[in-house]
Amino acid sequence: MKQRQCDRRIIVASYGTTYADARAHDIGAVERAVQVAYPRWAVRRAFTSQPIINRIQAHGGEKVDNLGQALQRAADEGVRTLVILPTHLLRGAEYERLVATASQFRNAMAIAIAEPLLGMAASNAGSVNPNLRAVADAVAIATAADAGYGSVATAAQDGCAVVLVGHGSAHEASAVYTRCRPRQRGLVTATSLSAR
Repeated sequence: MKQRQCDRRIIVASYGTTYADARAHDIGAVERAVQVAYPRWAVRRAFTSQPIINRIQAHGGEKVDNLGQALQRAADEGVRTLVILPTHLLRGAEYERLVATASQFRNAMAIAIAEPLLGMAASNAGSVNPNLRAVADAVAIATAADAGYGSVATAAQDGCAVVLVGHGSAHEASAVYTRCRPRQRGLVTATSLSAR
């Protein structure tokens, strides 16, 4: 039996932001790209930060579901197949809460949860999650191009350096930042700052 769009849903789950422009241009761009890539699926928004949601609503902003509300809405509307696409970078505490919330709805529908972009740091220091290099390379290439260089190598020869700083946390997943190195030397260094 062929599934209709109303039977299948993708929830793009973001931490959220109080900035209306960022909701429209950044998070919205991800949601629009997902809808274009999966035209037969309904795409919906959910934020994982309740304080962000509360601030948006307190200032007369748009109504945004938290993940539990979005999942309950999907269950109530008869969705049978649901994918949660987190925009979180790594498998930290926010992602763990997302998984725990989703597990409460596994009897209501089939749920799949995508991995965060950087996933989890490999368990041994000699092993690297392949996404880390791909992301580091993409950031290095885009940064060099944005700075007007034809290549990463040209930028490095010119003495150009970029330091990417993630806010980090005390969660073990923050170790992923120190392993996020591009194949192209000299341009990108990744580090994290955490409030420990």
